[in-house]
Amino acid sequence: MVKWIPLVLLAINFGYSQNKIDKAKDELNQPSNTTVGPSNSNHAGGRSRGRTHQSDPSLLEFFITDIAFGLVKYGLIGSYATEDHLHYGATPYPLQKLGKGSYSSDSDYPLWRTHFQNRFLYSNNTLIGNEIQCSIHPSKYFYASVSYAAFWEFNRIEDRTNHLNLFYFHLHYDRIRLEQFQLGWKIGMSYIGTGVNKAGFSYGLQAQYFFQKNYSIAGNITWSQINQQPVNQLDVQIKRHWNNYHLHLGYQHYRIGSPQFRFIGLGGGIYL
Repeated sequence: MVKWIPLVLLAINFGYSQNKIDKAKDELNQPSNTTVGPSNSNHAGGRSRGRTHQSDPSLLEFFITDIAFGLVKYGLIGSYATEDHLHYGATPYPLQKLGKGSYSSDSDYPLWRTHFQNRFLYSNNTLIGNEIQCSIHPSKYFYASVSYAAFWEFNRIEDRTNHLNLFYFHLHYDRIRLEQFQLGWKIGMSYIGTGVNKAGFSYGLQAQYFFQKNYSIAGNITWSQINQQPVNQLDVQIKRHWNNYHLHLGYQHYRIGSPQFRFIGLGGGIYL
């Protein structure tokens, strides 16, 4: 009897390890815990009547507002009057010229640029995925992207395959546009299909550094919530560039609800 205990424990652990997608779907489909508290209209009305004489904005409020506006403008957008790198143009593709990545001070390339990439995601012999991304640069000042990730989890105990689709739609702005380094932010939405069919607000950061002759390292992080559950992504990639093509190898991490999905990603892309 004792010799069967390790096999039973292994089977239990194996079964739990194969239920990440089902657990993520269950959590995203749970009813929201939003509650509406008692109305405070009378109390609020009483406060407003009692403070009518204090409703005029003070000098301190104007000062705080100006500081907040300055932080948003210069922190997120930048000063086009004093920061020359914000006027750098997009290159046809990264490293077209030695030492010049996605932006260049002497670029006269037309504004439109499209980037396609695909990567295969491997976690273990029961969990794999694939991600397709497309970004369109209609301007040197901003660009848009859509990504589609599909995950498959093979449940060999129950002889079935669980499936999950995840979409991200973003508008990007690169706050720093140097010839070898770029850093920016993004804002948009996330959407999960396959039985969930819900969307949420998303935002994040992206960066890329070009080093040596034909290599770069790129990072991307996205925060989102769907039905009050996190739908987050983190990926880091090393890219090898050949003309307008590239191959990449990296690490990709997703948190969908409480389950976490960790992958090694291998793929390639093309700039058009």
